[in-house]
Amino acid sequence: ICRMASFHRAKLKDFVTANTAEVVGALSRRLLERFPGNQQEQLKAWKAQIELLQQASDVLLQRFPLGAEWSILFEVPLMRLQRRLDVVLLAGQVVAVIEFKVGASSYEPGMARQVEDYALDLRDFHLASRDLTIVPILCATEAADGSSFHHTIRGQVWPVHHTNRQGLPRLLTALAMSQEQSNAPQLDVESWDESPYRPVPTIIEA
Repeated sequence: ICRMASFHRAKLKDFVTANTAEVVGALSRRLLERFPGNQQEQLKAWKAQIELLQQASDVLLQRFPLGAEWSILFEVPLMRLQRRLDVVLLAGQVVAVIEFKVGASSYEPGMARQVEDYALDLRDFHLASRDLTIVPILCATEAADGSSFHHTIRGQVWPVHHTNRQGLPRLLTALAMSQEQSNAPQLDVESWDESPYRPVPTIIEA
């Protein structure tokens, strides 16, 4: 049993006005602790992601003030896949997993499979995510308009939503509106972030 720990987390109301350079700096420090070396491309990608998310969050909070209590997490490790989730939004009792492809001009099937695998991994191996609704979102920043907002029953992994930089605010706002009538409490970011993660052992380890 191990525990995940994101590189950075914040309430949406604090993130929306945060200094971009300070957030990138916090992420960079965590990255260099684990992977020393030149990480300039990663820093550029983070800067683009943060600016897009702050713009989208600003639009969201104007229409859905309760979204201020949502939480945002960056670089959440998935031990089994040895990968990190770009961004996780804890929206009420919904976990939105956002995979960014900064500069991508199309939605490739492999990109969608990647974020879907991340969502399924959370459902199956992250204790706090079991029985929650998980929404995988692929944001190819320069692609054409993506899919419309849709959902399945609660407690399931939803189909992958495709969006670009212009569509991200609309998609997050639609997600918020789907939660508007819910009286479910907001997920606690600390408890979720530090919840046990139980990857399946390899055949050799077993």
